[in-house]
Amino acid sequence: MQTSNREDDFETISTSFEHIFGEPIENAFVAFDDYPSCSTWANQAAIVECSMDPQPWGAGGLDITVSLDYEDDETIGPFGHEIGSPRSIEVIEGGTYEITVSSSGKGASAVARLMRL
Repeated sequence: MQTSNREDDFETISTSFEHIFGEPIENAFVAFDDYPSCSTWANQAAIVECSMDPQPWGAGGLDITVSLDYEDDETIGPFGHEIGSPRSIEVIEGGTYEITVSSSGKGASAVARLMRL
């Protein structure tokens, strides 16, 4: 796993970014300018989300299983005592949606279900 810290200079961070994401950090800056304004946490996760393909919807909704493991490339953090694994979804039709999240009971993992009401 490659890491950086807030004290690293721009050269070190941009080199790490290009190694991990396969593109210069400047490309992410350009893409990020078009990203909607959100909370601080959402903006931090946006760089990761922008590189993801949206999760596919099934007939009954969207099911996502996440394993939170530092060895998994999709796990980010820690932020304080929290880690996460962002996902990208595309909501094609406006409306009311319900999301439920449950733990599988096997380590740090969760299952999310998103359904249109």
